[in-house]
Amino acid sequence: MDIRAESVSDNIPHALFGAAVTLGLIVLGLLNLHGNTLSLSLGWLPLIGLFLWPRLASPFLSVILVFGLGLLLDVVSGQWLGYSALIFLFVFGVFRQRASLERLNLSTLWLRFCMMLGVLLVVITLLNLWVLDRALWTDTLLKAVTVAAVFPAFFSLRQLIRKTFVTPEIF
Repeated sequence: MDIRAESVSDNIPHALFGAAVTLGLIVLGLLNLHGNTLSLSLGWLPLIGLFLWPRLASPFLSVILVFGLGLLLDVVSGQWLGYSALIFLFVFGVFRQRASLERLNLSTLWLRFCMMLGVLLVVITLLNLWVLDRALWTDTLLKAVTVAAVFPAFFSLRQLIRKTFVTPEIF
């Protein structure tokens, strides 16, 4: 089954949709959940949007949007400029679902997402050691566990929206 669009301009709405979803996750990711002794950061929530970026999206426009969203996250979260942009480009370039892949079920995608988080933990730890001369293990690990726990709920919501409102090709 060939799922490619007839022209490049047909793929632009898919990239804009992926950017809108990721932007929404960036806004949600700015929230922190505080308990009695534990504070959970949702700062890695946008990684779900990057991992599930629409398969039909225009590659060139997607890279520009992903980079811009990373810079936006850097500005609103107070990180050094380019940190999230580099991480976003890494995740998007290496782990985004390809158009040639068939639709995968939740357990397979969740396993791939968790493997991506493991690789990202190593990359971020090395980046922190290089830039900051120290590793921020507890915060980074807690963000990874939190986003891994939220992934199935977000994927289920995405599937419900897809079945209810959107043509299957956009996702």
